[in-house]
Amino acid sequence: MKKILLLLTQTTVVLTLTICIAYFAMNMGPFRWILQTKGGMQAYLWLLHSWGGSGIEDGEEMLTLLALGLALSLTLLICKITHHFLKSSAPEE
Repeated sequence: MKKILLLLTQTTVVLTLTICIAYFAMNMGPFRWILQTKGGMQAYLWLLHSWGGSGIEDGEEMLTLLALGLALSLTLLICKITHHFLKSSAPEE
């Protein structure tokens, strides 16, 4: 029962942190810069065409996938580091 509760807690933390980081990246972070600067827009168009996309819908899907992929990997790294520090600072029994 303890393992199931721990797995449920870890999954909840990872999903919540992923959503928060992706929201930040899409609305307040680097993606806003990408779409508002000339260099960022050229990189966006290059990436869109290299993936075979054309149009606004493909671009939105590409940015969403990039944000979620970036957020998930960053979240897993944060959780791994946090787990390591919590495990090393816990008193041994």
